[in-house]
Amino acid sequence: MFKGRIMSILKVGEKVKMKYGGEAEILSEFGSGGQGTVYKVMYNEKEYALKWYHKDAFKGKERDFYKNLENNIQQGAPTDNFLWPLALTEVKGGMFGYIMNVRPTGYHELTEFFVGSKGKKQIHFKSFSVITEAAINIIQAFREL
Repeated sequence: MFKGRIMSILKVGEKVKMKYGGEAEILSEFGSGGQGTVYKVMYNEKEYALKWYHKDAFKGKERDFYKNLENNIQQGAPTDNFLWPLALTEVKGGMFGYIMNVRPTGYHELTEFFVGSKGKKQIHFKSFSVITEAAINIIQAFREL
């Protein structure tokens, strides 16, 4: 299931088969990091984000991680506040991914508030009350998990 070698980067126009039917077509790349690359895709006539994991991202634990993703999809998100996996891809050359909704405009990665991110400056909160509200929301999100 996880054997074989292919390039880890998907190309615009390429189609990725989904585990339970259909295909997601690569439209563009959002960005890439240590574990994988996130792409904008079209699936069932709607745009989504596809998180595609790099080969060997899980150091031999790919099957466990794939099964965990499948369980998370079946159980659903704890609340609507999470960008949660919605559908799983088939395994292709030892790599796989999942689709999720596209992050809404104005939302940022948590790390961008601490150190910034690739090619982006650090984001700053507008006031202490906004920092406090964000902290409370993060705590609540972890409780929901």
